[in-house]
Amino acid sequence: MVELAAARRGDSKLLVLYVVNMFNRDRCELDRLNELPNTAYVMKPIHASLLFNTLQELFGISSKLHATVSKWEDSSWKVLIERLGVRERLSGARILLVEDNLINQEVAVEALSMAGIEVQIATNGREAVDMLSTGNIFDGVLMDLQMPVMDGFEATQIIRRRHSMETLPIIAMTAGVLFKDRQRSLDVGMNDHVSKPVNLQNLMETLMKWVKPAHPRPLQNHQKSNEDGHSLGKSLVMGNKVDWEKIELPGIHIHNGLARIGGNQKLYFKLLKSFAKTHDNTEAEILAALANRDAKALRRLTHSLKGVAVTLGAELLHNSAALAEQEALTGQFDRIRVTVDSLIVHLNKVLNSIQMMLELIRVADGGSTGSTSGATQNTVQLYSEIVNLLEHSDTRLQEICATHQTTIRTWFGEAESYETFTQHIELYRFEEAREIFLNRAVVETLSSSN
Repeated sequence: MVELAAARRGDSKLLVLYVVNMFNRDRCELDRLNELPNTAYVMKPIHASLLFNTLQELFGISSKLHATVSKWEDSSWKVLIERLGVRERLSGARILLVEDNLINQEVAVEALSMAGIEVQIATNGREAVDMLSTGNIFDGVLMDLQMPVMDGFEATQIIRRRHSMETLPIIAMTAGVLFKDRQRSLDVGMNDHVSKPVNLQNLMETLMKWVKPAHPRPLQNHQKSNEDGHSLGKSLVMGNKVDWEKIELPGIHIHNGLARIGGNQKLYFKLLKSFAKTHDNTEAEILAALANRDAKALRRLTHSLKGVAVTLGAELLHNSAALAEQEALTGQFDRIRVTVDSLIVHLNKVLNSIQMMLELIRVADGGSTGSTSGATQNTVQLYSEIVNLLEHSDTRLQEICATHQTTIRTWFGEAESYETFTQHIELYRFEEAREIFLNRAVVETLSSSN
């Protein structure tokens, strides 16, 4: 099949879509397909949503091969949110995001924050149930279906004992959902369903259908905060501007990744960093699951990897993970080893690409870990700003803390408290971060201002 596409390489107008048997063992064929211009493929069995997305990407290839940063931003989340009038309807809403994957958390929080929505995170269904049982008030819940400890189905059944569909909308949010899972989610009391990776228009339209903020927030306040945080023109953690047109990441199609998150370059950089950090030990975990013949663990690991990979634009890794997940369902461990070997090759290729990029940026930055510009800003003003951002679960807090980390670190009496505070910020646990900040940083701050 590759020979046909290669023979027509000179025909720039020909678009080719291949339907590939998922049990095809020739991974080289898929690698070659991925490198051919104006070519895409889908794996059997075909899901309608996957086919639709692939066709969209295929018909956009010709116009996107030489896309610039401005082209990426033409269809940005910011423009879409403004066009739909999302902020007018949802600014000030409080959403509980129940999601166990860090990168999926970051994508969802970034998107929701741009719409003026405050987000709290639970990493599994049990945490969500506990949060809703202790007086936390939310205007809606985004509930992943497949999670450890307690899945979304069981969590929803428990939540519905105390909260009706009218008072607390619960929207299922998962990747590769089957019709039976969609129906089951409705049967247990969920209001609606959206798919991952996030289609922002679908997500926002669904939220506007079901969610009504109990305490709407003035629109202009949030507009300003997002104008400051959306552009890559400011610091990317270490003060560097990334020209994505000049960067090549083997194993990753940068344009596809950026397109999936509305051209948000700052978020994309952050997702790449998070992927390298959270999946550093994934190879060992997959091999351990394989050695222990633990089909459940293998499905969980490959399912998580599959969803994250497609968000980043790592299509080969996504396909390998999808194939491994399907084979894990059969429990035929004698057959799955070849697939896992291919998956690990693609995983390491992606990880090595990201690590190389981060190292180049670190070297270009002279190895610095933060700016000392915080010393020039009024301490009390900075302290007040951080408290305000914590109160509103504002994701700009990560950038503020990175820029002024030298100053902020001095406010904590012990390094452990500071490290815990920053970890909570990275994980979007703003309530926990606020508690630590007020208890540990306030004394040092007030005494230094006298």
